[in-house]
Amino acid sequence: MSYYTFLRRFCTRRIDGHIFDGHFLDRHPLWSRTATLASALLLLLHALVQPVAANDVTYVCDSGTDAIYRMVDSDGNGMIDPATEVVIFYDDTSPGPDLSTPLHLLTLGDSVLVADAGTVDSVLRLTDLNDDGDANDAGEVIAYYDDTAPGIDLSTANGLAHGPAGSVLVSDDGASVRSILRLTDINGDGDANDDGELAIYYDQSAVAPTPVVTDPEAIAATTTGIVYVTDTATGRIVRLSDTNGDGDALDAGEATVFFEGTAPATLTDLDTLQLDGSVLVAVDEDNGTVLRLSDSNGDGDALDAGEAVLWVDGAANPAASDPNDAATIGNGRLLLADGAIDGLLVAEDLDGSGAVENGEFTAYFDDAGALLATPSGVLFVAGAPPSPAPQVSTVSPPQGPQAGGTLVTIAGSSLLEVTSVQFGGIVATFTVIDDNTIEVLTPPMATAGSVDVAVESPHGAVVAVAAFEFVAPLALTITTVDPPFGATSGGDTVALFGAGWDVAAPITVTFGGLVAPITMVTTTMIAVQTPRHPTGLVHVELDDGMQSTIASGAFEYRTPFVRGDSNVNGNVDLGDAITQLTYLYVPGAPQPTCLDTLDTNDDGEVDLGDPVTLLTYLFSGGPPPATPFPDVGIDTTAAGPGCAAYDPLQP
Repeated sequence: MSYYTFLRRFCTRRIDGHIFDGHFLDRHPLWSRTATLASALLLLLHALVQPVAANDVTYVCDSGTDAIYRMVDSDGNGMIDPATEVVIFYDDTSPGPDLSTPLHLLTLGDSVLVADAGTVDSVLRLTDLNDDGDANDAGEVIAYYDDTAPGIDLSTANGLAHGPAGSVLVSDDGASVRSILRLTDINGDGDANDDGELAIYYDQSAVAPTPVVTDPEAIAATTTGIVYVTDTATGRIVRLSDTNGDGDALDAGEATVFFEGTAPATLTDLDTLQLDGSVLVAVDEDNGTVLRLSDSNGDGDALDAGEAVLWVDGAANPAASDPNDAATIGNGRLLLADGAIDGLLVAEDLDGSGAVENGEFTAYFDDAGALLATPSGVLFVAGAPPSPAPQVSTVSPPQGPQAGGTLVTIAGSSLLEVTSVQFGGIVATFTVIDDNTIEVLTPPMATAGSVDVAVESPHGAVVAVAAFEFVAPLALTITTVDPPFGATSGGDTVALFGAGWDVAAPITVTFGGLVAPITMVTTTMIAVQTPRHPTGLVHVELDDGMQSTIASGAFEYRTPFVRGDSNVNGNVDLGDAITQLTYLYVPGAPQPTCLDTLDTNDDGEVDLGDPVTLLTYLFSGGPPPATPFPDVGIDTTAAGPGCAAYDPLQP
C-alpha cells in the first residue's frame, strides 16, 4: 500500500467516543494539527519498506531495446535512480552477438545467462571479467548453448532454471521444439556446446508422461530436483520429477499436475514461476494475476483447499497489469518487471491480509519508460550479507604501566579485517592472530587512568569503554642501603631497598657518581657490587630510564686496615706498641698514616690503654685487638679516630 494509505490505517482511533476511519481522518481537525507527525511517520515507513539492500544487484533484460541493464541501489533509498544507479550490462555495442528477443535471466557462478527467443535462439553467458560493471568487452560473452552444438537447435528459448548436478534447464516453446533441455558444462570450458553436454529432460512427444505439456514456458526447480513447468496452452502447472534417476522426466509417473483450474483464478499466460522457500509463485502476464501455491498436505500438488492463494488479483488491482517477469527478493516480497509502466515494482503484503492490494506496490524503478521499452526479464542477485562489525569481549591484561609496552590480548569476533586499534585515541601496534584474537602493544599514555579501547575494520567499529587502565609509575625511592658502609677498595655486596622501578627496565646505580654493577633485581631490592672510591660519605643514585632518585650520603667508604699494626709493616708486634707510645709521649714524633691502627681497644681514642692492651695481648695472653684483626678490614663501628690517608690494598 502507499505510505498515505498505511498511515490512514495506522492512525484509525477512537476520538470523543467515535470511531473514525481514514476518510474521516482527512476531514478531522486533528489531521491538520498533526501534519508534522504525519511527515515523520511517512519517513519512518519509507525506511521500513525499502525493498532491496544497497549491495544487491538487479539485472533487467529489455526486448524492446535489446539490452540488459544492471541496477544497484547504491544509496540505499529503496529506489533506482536512472541517472546514477543504472548501467548497460550488455547491448549491441558488445563485440558479441546482438540480442533479438531476450526473455529470461539466470545466474551461473559469477556469470549471467540470458535466453534469447528471437533470431539468436541461444543461451548466452555474460561475465564481467574486468570488473567494470558490464559484459560489453571482448571475451565477456560466449554462447553457452546455440545451434553450433551437436544437439538439437533451440527454437524459442524461454525459461531458465538451475537443474540437478549443476545443470541448467531451458524451456523451449517454439513451433518446432517443445521441450525442456538439460545443459551441463561437463568439460569445464564455460559452455554446454560439446558432445554429451545436452540431454532432453522433458519432451512433449514422449509417450509415458501424462499430462502432456504442449507449450512449456516458465520453469522453476527446487534444490531437491523437483521441476515445475507452466503449460500456457492448458493454463496448468506440471510437476516433473526424475524418480528413477535416469536424468530425465520422460517416464511413467514422472509428470503430474501440480495446479490447474479456475479457482482462485483462471490462468491463461503463465509467463513466470519463482520459488519463495517452499511456496511456488506463479505470475500470469495476461491478467496480472499472481498465485502463491504450496503443497501443504504433501500429496504432490496444490489442488487442495487453501493450497492456492490469490496473492495479486489482476482484475481488482491494476497497479501491475502486465508483469512480464518476476523475482523473489526475500521476506515474501516479489519484484515485478511490468510492461505497462515499463518499470519495476515491489509487491509486498504490508498489512498481513494475505494479498497484495494496489497500495502495496512500491516503485523500484520508474522513469516513465524513458530507459526500459519492454522489460521482459528480471534477475535479482542478493549481495553477500554485510560483514559484521568487530566485537570485543575481553581485554587482557586490563592494565599496564603508563609508559606503554604492555602486550595485550583482545578477544572477540570479526577481528580478521581489523585496520586500527586505539587506546584512549592513541594508535597502537597490533597483530591479528585470527578472527577472534588480536595482540596489541600498548602505546605510552600522557596521563594515567582508564581509557576506551577502539577497534575498527572496514565493516564498522566497536569501543570497549574504559577497558584498559594505564597505571602511573610509583615514585622511585631508596629507603635503605644495607650495609651503609664498605671498603674504599670496592667489591662489597650492598642491597638497595625501595620501590618504583620496573624489573625489566634498564636500571643504573651509582655510588658517588661511579657505576655499581648490578647482580640482582627484584621489585623491592637491587643488589650491587660497590665500585672503588676514596674514603667518605657518597650519594647513592638510582635511575630506571624514566625516573631517578638520590639517597644523599647514604653510603660511607671506609679505609681498610689491621688494628694494632701501628707502624704499618704488616705485623703486629712490640714495634707497634713502641710506635703508639712514641706518638703519645715523644714530642714531634711523625703522624701515623692511620690513627685507627693505634686504637687497639677500639674505644674511639688513642691513649695509654692502647699500648697496654697490645702488650698484654703480646706477652701476657690478653685479649686480641678489636676487629679488624688479624686481617685487613674496615671499622664497622665507625667510632675511631679515622684512617683517611691509609689504604693497604692500594697498589
